[in-house]
Amino acid sequence: MAERAENPGVDNRAVGFTAIAVLVFLAAVLGFFALAFSGTINRPFPIMQYFPQPQVTQNEAVQRLHLEDAQRMRIAGQNNGALPIIEAMRQVAARGAKAYDPVTEAPP
Repeated sequence: MAERAENPGVDNRAVGFTAIAVLVFLAAVLGFFALAFSGTINRPFPIMQYFPQPQVTQNEAVQRLHLEDAQRMRIAGQNNGALPIIEAMRQVAARGAKAYDPVTEAPP
């Protein structure tokens, strides 16, 4: 036996009116944007400009090597009288339990 479709209880006129109202609203928004941004919409595309490829010259390579040497010397404590990290850690470990006490005198 074929069953009859149940009435959903929704007024078709209200659904149609709502759909038409939404479409009118969207058309009004699109019209507003077209008027407000007409100068931007009709603007021509910018001309593409390509940047030159990055290049490393010999002088920059030599400069990089000098910077790396200076950094190695600083880390090793050979420049600016800096203490090497390894030596500083040895001095802290040598102080034992008092290693983190406030410093009262200059280190040797």
